[in-house]
Amino acid sequence: TVEIDTDGPEIESIYVDTIYEVLLLELNEDATCEYASDAFTFGEGIEMEGEDGEYEAELESAQYYVICEDQYENQASYYIDLSTWV
Repeated sequence: TVEIDTDGPEIESIYVDTIYEVLLLELNEDATCEYASDAFTFGEGIEMEGEDGEYEAELESAQYYVICEDQYENQASYYIDLSTWV
């Protein structure tokens, strides 16, 4: 049996590190992630640093739009509102 991956990467955990001023995401798989403070198309955002399912972005906004794409070009989009966190 061959399994076909048609699902985009899923966020497993979100951390806000106010000391180092970063937003940390843990995904269920390796991916390329980008973010912006407004809605965007993948390829036009700011690339997140990281690998092996752990990624970070500079903590410069209370709202983030995040798009992650796995090795099979499956994408997942997320809106993260940190206004109650920070």
